Amino acid sequence: MIEDKLNHNLKQTKYLTIYKQYFDIIIAAISITISSPIMLLAAAAIKFSSKGPIVFKQSRVGLNGRIFSCYKFRTMDNSTVNSVNSRPSDSGLTRLGILDKTKNDKRITKVGSILRKTSIDELPQLFNVLSGEMSIIGPRPLIPFMLEPFPDVKQIRCTVLPGVTGLWQVKGREKNRTVLDMINYDLEYITKVCFTLDIKILLLTIPALFKTDEAY
Repeated sequence: MIEDKLNHNLKQTKYLTIYKQYFDIIIAAISITISSPIMLLAAAAIKFSSKGPIVFKQSRVGLNGRIFSCYKFRTMDNSTVNSVNSRPSDSGLTRLGILDKTKNDKRITKVGSILRKTSIDELPQLFNVLSGEMSIIGPRPLIPFMLEPFPDVKQIRCTVLPGVTGLWQVKGREKNRTVLDMINYDLEYITKVCFTLDIKILLLTIPALFKTDEAY
Protein backbone atom coordinates (compact mmCIF):
# COMPACT_ATOMS: atom_id res chain seq x y z
CA MET A 1 0.00 0.00 0.00
CA ILE A 2 2.78 2.40 0.92
CA GLU A 3 4.57 1.73 -2.39
CA ASP A 4 1.38 2.42 -4.35
CA LYS A 5 0.99 5.73 -2.56
CA LEU A 6 4.59 6.66 -3.29
CA ASN A 7 4.25 5.79 -6.99
CA HIS A 8 1.12 7.89 -7.20
CA ASN A 9 2.95 10.75 -5.56
CA LEU A 10 5.71 10.67 -8.20
CA LYS A 11 3.11 11.69 -10.79
CA GLN A 12 2.73 14.96 -8.89
CA THR A 13 6.45 15.81 -9.27
CA LYS A 14 5.94 18.83 -11.54
CA TYR A 15 3.57 20.48 -9.09
CA LEU A 16 5.64 19.57 -6.04
CA THR A 17 8.94 20.83 -7.45
CA ILE A 18 7.88 23.90 -9.44
CA TYR A 19 4.44 25.33 -8.81
CA LYS A 20 4.43 24.50 -5.11
CA GLN A 21 7.76 26.28 -4.61
CA TYR A 22 6.36 29.48 -6.11
CA PHE A 23 3.16 29.07 -4.12
CA ASP A 24 5.12 28.69 -0.88
CA ILE A 25 7.38 31.69 -1.48
CA ILE A 26 4.53 34.00 -2.48
CA ILE A 27 2.21 33.00 0.37
CA ALA A 28 5.02 33.06 2.96
CA ALA A 29 6.21 36.51 1.85
CA ILE A 30 2.67 37.92 1.92
CA SER A 31 1.95 36.30 5.29
CA ILE A 32 5.15 37.64 6.87
CA THR A 33 4.38 41.15 5.61
CA ILE A 34 0.80 41.08 6.92
CA SER A 35 1.63 39.42 10.23
CA SER A 36 4.84 41.35 11.00
CA PRO A 37 3.08 43.75 13.46
CA ILE A 38 1.59 40.74 15.27
CA MET A 39 4.96 39.00 15.40
CA LEU A 40 6.62 42.13 16.79
CA LEU A 41 3.97 42.42 19.51
CA ALA A 42 4.32 38.72 20.32
CA ALA A 43 8.11 39.04 20.53
CA ALA A 44 7.82 42.03 22.88
CA ALA A 45 5.27 40.23 25.08
CA ILE A 46 7.54 37.19 25.39
CA LYS A 47 10.63 39.31 26.06
CA PHE A 48 9.08 41.35 28.88
CA SER A 49 6.93 38.64 30.49
CA SER A 50 9.53 35.90 31.07
CA LYS A 51 13.25 35.24 30.83
CA GLY A 52 14.64 33.30 27.92
CA PRO A 53 14.84 33.37 24.12
CA ILE A 54 11.97 34.81 22.11
CA VAL A 55 12.17 32.10 19.44
CA PHE A 56 12.21 28.42 20.35
CA LYS A 57 14.04 26.00 18.03
CA GLN A 58 13.31 22.29 17.93
CA SER A 59 14.60 19.47 15.74
CA ARG A 60 11.97 18.15 13.33
CA VAL A 61 11.92 15.61 10.49
CA GLY A 62 11.77 17.15 7.02
CA LEU A 63 11.87 16.13 3.37
CA ASN A 64 13.66 12.80 2.78
CA GLY A 65 14.09 12.40 6.54
CA ARG A 66 16.43 15.38 6.87
CA ILE A 67 16.47 16.94 10.34
CA PHE A 68 16.01 20.71 10.51
CA SER A 69 15.41 23.36 13.18
CA CYS A 70 11.74 24.32 13.29
CA TYR A 71 11.03 27.83 14.62
CA LYS A 72 8.25 28.80 17.01
CA PHE A 73 7.68 31.59 19.49
CA ARG A 74 8.66 30.36 22.96
CA THR A 75 5.50 29.57 24.93
CA MET A 76 6.98 27.78 27.93
CA ASP A 77 9.03 28.83 30.93
CA ASN A 78 12.68 28.93 29.93
CA SER A 79 13.63 26.35 32.57
CA THR A 80 11.68 23.72 30.61
CA VAL A 81 13.22 24.41 27.20
CA ASN A 82 15.92 21.74 27.53
CA SER A 83 13.44 19.11 28.67
CA VAL A 84 11.13 19.88 25.75
CA ASN A 85 14.00 19.45 23.31
CA SER A 86 15.06 16.12 24.79
CA ARG A 87 13.68 12.66 24.19
CA PRO A 88 11.00 11.65 26.73
CA SER A 89 12.05 9.07 29.28
CA ASP A 90 8.68 7.30 29.07
CA SER A 91 9.14 4.53 26.50
CA GLY A 92 5.37 4.37 26.16
CA LEU A 93 5.32 7.84 24.65
CA THR A 94 7.95 6.83 22.13
CA ARG A 95 6.17 3.59 21.29
CA LEU A 96 2.83 5.30 20.66
CA GLY A 97 4.21 8.39 18.95
CA ILE A 98 2.32 10.65 21.36
CA LEU A 99 2.20 14.32 20.41
CA ASP A 100 3.77 16.48 23.10
CA LYS A 101 0.61 18.38 24.07
CA THR A 102 -1.12 18.45 27.43
CA LYS A 103 -4.14 20.53 28.30
CA ASN A 104 -3.50 22.98 31.19
CA ASP A 105 0.24 22.32 30.96
CA LYS A 106 1.83 24.21 33.88
CA ARG A 107 5.01 24.79 31.87
CA ILE A 108 3.18 27.18 29.52
CA THR A 109 3.39 30.88 30.36
CA LYS A 110 0.36 33.20 30.36
CA VAL A 111 1.56 34.86 27.18
CA GLY A 112 2.38 31.45 25.72
CA SER A 113 -1.15 30.22 26.35
CA ILE A 114 -2.55 33.09 24.28
CA LEU A 115 -0.03 32.51 21.52
CA ARG A 116 -0.91 28.82 21.35
CA LYS A 117 -4.66 29.33 21.35
CA THR A 118 -4.38 31.80 18.47
CA SER A 119 -1.62 29.79 16.70
CA ILE A 120 0.53 32.94 16.66
CA ASP A 121 3.35 30.80 18.09
CA GLU A 122 3.55 29.05 14.69
CA LEU A 123 4.19 32.23 12.66
CA PRO A 124 8.03 31.99 12.77
CA GLN A 125 7.67 28.80 10.69
CA LEU A 126 7.00 31.10 7.73
CA PHE A 127 10.75 31.72 7.73
CA ASN A 128 11.28 27.94 7.56
CA VAL A 129 9.15 28.07 4.41
CA LEU A 130 11.26 30.82 2.85
CA SER A 131 14.41 28.79 3.57
CA GLY A 132 12.92 25.76 1.80
CA GLU A 133 12.73 23.57 4.92
CA MET A 134 8.94 23.63 5.10
CA SER A 135 5.94 24.23 2.89
CA ILE A 136 2.84 26.30 3.62
CA ILE A 137 0.72 23.14 3.24
CA GLY A 138 1.83 19.64 4.23
CA PRO A 139 2.01 17.07 7.03
CA ARG A 140 2.82 18.38 10.50
CA PRO A 141 6.61 18.42 11.13
CA LEU A 142 7.27 15.87 13.84
CA ILE A 143 10.03 15.39 16.40
CA PRO A 144 12.35 12.51 15.30
CA PHE A 145 11.50 10.12 18.17
CA MET A 146 7.80 10.19 17.25
CA LEU A 147 8.47 8.53 13.91
CA GLU A 148 11.06 5.96 15.02
CA PRO A 149 8.49 3.22 15.80
CA PHE A 150 6.77 3.75 12.42
CA PRO A 151 9.26 3.46 9.51
CA ASP A 152 6.48 3.00 6.92
CA VAL A 153 4.74 6.14 8.15
CA LYS A 154 8.04 8.04 8.04
CA GLN A 155 8.68 6.84 4.49
CA ILE A 156 5.43 8.22 3.11
CA ARG A 157 5.46 11.46 5.15
CA CYS A 158 9.01 12.31 4.11
CA THR A 159 8.18 12.33 0.39
CA VAL A 160 6.91 15.91 0.79
CA LEU A 161 7.94 18.94 2.80
CA PRO A 162 6.24 19.30 6.20
CA GLY A 163 3.73 22.13 6.35
CA VAL A 164 2.78 25.08 8.53
CA THR A 165 -0.81 23.93 8.09
CA GLY A 166 -2.44 20.86 6.56
CA LEU A 167 -5.38 18.48 6.51
CA TRP A 168 -4.78 17.34 10.09
CA GLN A 169 -4.83 20.90 11.39
CA VAL A 170 -8.11 21.77 9.66
CA LYS A 171 -9.95 18.45 9.97
CA GLY A 172 -8.79 16.39 12.91
CA ARG A 173 -6.84 18.60 15.31
CA GLU A 174 -9.14 18.08 18.27
CA LYS A 175 -9.48 14.30 17.94
CA ASN A 176 -6.01 13.08 17.09
CA ARG A 177 -3.14 12.90 19.53
CA THR A 178 -0.76 10.30 18.06
CA VAL A 179 1.25 9.82 14.88
CA LEU A 180 -1.02 6.98 13.79
CA ASP A 181 -4.09 9.19 14.22
CA MET A 182 -2.59 11.60 11.71
CA ILE A 183 -1.47 9.15 9.02
CA ASN A 184 -4.81 8.98 7.16
CA TYR A 185 -4.78 12.75 6.73
CA ASP A 186 -1.14 12.59 5.62
CA LEU A 187 -1.88 9.91 3.02
CA GLU A 188 -4.92 11.76 1.75
CA TYR A 189 -2.91 14.91 1.22
CA ILE A 190 0.18 13.30 -0.28
CA THR A 191 -1.78 11.22 -2.80
CA LYS A 192 -4.09 14.07 -3.83
CA VAL A 193 -1.71 17.03 -3.64
CA CYS A 194 -2.52 19.73 -6.19
CA PHE A 195 -2.96 23.48 -6.39
CA THR A 196 -6.71 23.43 -5.70
CA LEU A 197 -6.27 21.21 -2.63
CA ASP A 198 -3.63 23.57 -1.21
CA ILE A 199 -5.93 26.55 -1.73
CA LYS A 200 -8.80 24.68 -0.06
CA ILE A 201 -6.66 23.82 3.00
CA LEU A 202 -5.37 27.39 3.16
CA LEU A 203 -8.93 28.75 3.23
CA LEU A 204 -10.03 26.17 5.82
CA THR A 205 -7.11 27.20 8.05
CA ILE A 206 -8.65 30.64 8.64
CA PRO A 207 -11.80 29.42 10.50
CA ALA A 208 -9.72 26.71 12.21
CA LEU A 209 -7.66 29.45 13.89
CA PHE A 210 -10.76 30.64 15.72
CA LYS A 211 -11.44 27.23 17.29
CA THR A 212 -9.32 28.08 20.30
CA ASP A 213 -10.83 25.34 22.48
CA GLU A 214 -8.94 22.82 20.31
CA ALA A 215 -5.59 24.58 20.64
CA TYR A 216 -3.28 24.35 23.66
